[in-house]
Amino acid sequence: AVCEENDKLSVKPNSYEPISATGEHDYELMESIEGSSCKDPTIETYKCKVCGDEYTIESEEGVSAHQWGEWVTTGGDCSTGVIQIRSCTVCSAQEQKVVSTGIHELIVKVRVEPTCEEEGYIIRVCKNCGFEDEKEILPVDTSIEGHEVNTDYYKTVSKATCTLAEQREYTCIHCGEKVVKAYGEMLDHVWLTQAAEVPTCDREGHNEYYRCVRCLEERGRENYPAKGHTDADGDNKCDDCSKVFYEEGTKQCGCLCHKEGWLMKLIYKIVSFFWKLFKISPSCACGAVHY
Repeated sequence: AVCEENDKLSVKPNSYEPISATGEHDYELMESIEGSSCKDPTIETYKCKVCGDEYTIESEEGVSAHQWGEWVTTGGDCSTGVIQIRSCTVCSAQEQKVVSTGIHELIVKVRVEPTCEEEGYIIRVCKNCGFEDEKEILPVDTSIEGHEVNTDYYKTVSKATCTLAEQREYTCIHCGEKVVKAYGEMLDHVWLTQAAEVPTCDREGHNEYYRCVRCLEERGRENYPAKGHTDADGDNKCDDCSKVFYEEGTKQCGCLCHKEGWLMKLIYKIVSFFWKLFKISPSCACGAVHY
């Protein structure tokens, strides 16, 4: 090649023409300076290997492609046309498009799964215009028969008794509901024989019966009413218990056995137990029998 003997002519690669019938430039890329971003062009330098002729070119766009963000809907709807814009995150260049499909392109926004007690639902929105479709109801999950719990995790609500098995609280693994279930068997009754008591003038009696020491359930008890006081001889004293009957307006005996009210009667019952236990004060000053 003898292109240096001809007039030098700078042309772009792939578009040059022979300098003469005897030779043409033989260009090669000597240097390429890439743009730092999509805002800067790429500069390339070519040089003829024969005669040293050089030329440079700049790309119309940078070597780096735009770094586009997401499409953002700015207006319109799917029937009239949805306007969407996206921007380059480097140079702020923008592209705009109009989406007009005539129908909404629905995507799932919210999905709540049904549980063993409550319905679920799905909310869909159009990805182009933001239209929200009617909520779709998901029926209760009938494949689950009642609540399903992990029996390894529980809280004891109450211990087993003679009338109720142990009660444990679990948590449903599907809906989180607290569920109380019986565990194990009820306890057996422990029966204790209660001695019979003969009715008195002012106190009921009962036959021999059984009472459970755990739950206090009674079996076989039959109560007998109090007999009431009698005064056949008219001496103002009960013929059976010797209780003195005072005439209205006269001073009565101040013994504890004559006090009224549930509290005083309870105190008397406790005190009389010890009187009887230690065999003291079998009767009060008025003659009423304590035991």
